[in-house]
Amino acid sequence: MTLILMKKFSLNIFLSLLGFCLIYIATHINLPLPGTEILLSAQTLVLLIVAALLPKYFGILAVGWYLLAGLLGAPVFSNNGHGLEHLIGPTGGYLFGFLLAAIFITLNFKKIYSKKFPYILAIMLLAHAIILLLGWLWLSKSIGLNIAFIKGVQPFIVAGIIKSILAALFVYWVTDTILKLKKILSKIC
Repeated sequence: MTLILMKKFSLNIFLSLLGFCLIYIATHINLPLPGTEILLSAQTLVLLIVAALLPKYFGILAVGWYLLAGLLGAPVFSNNGHGLEHLIGPTGGYLFGFLLAAIFITLNFKKIYSKKFPYILAIMLLAHAIILLLGWLWLSKSIGLNIAFIKGVQPFIVAGIIKSILAALFVYWVTDTILKLKKILSKIC
């Protein structure tokens, strides 16, 4: 039995590292926000999906790997940012918001009613709100509440809603497909 648990644990560690890699790759998938110089990345979209689909706590670990890699000097953050100065700098709140969002998703998504689309969507929207709220409050220490909202939250609200909807649709589709496959397999076996 111990060998089976070790294999499962090893697989979950591998999946968390894969989740970290996906978050990193998504950081570099950018679309310009029309009318601004702001680039929107796929980072939070992938982060929400990873946190929801990985086994309990391993989505949090994937985000932890991401933050640790950046802290240790790997250029994994947006604009190839890295190091402690990036984590505690004006936009560091968004990075810590990633971790809190992953924790929120993990604690709420694994419940039995989390297979329903409205619930998944609500979790994704609230997770995005956590990221923006923490980022806004952190940024406001440098530039004030109003300017931090205008520059650090307002431009990302619509994109956050769209990414939350996309993440919820993807997670719903994956979990629904897995449930259907389990039903089919249980009838066959």
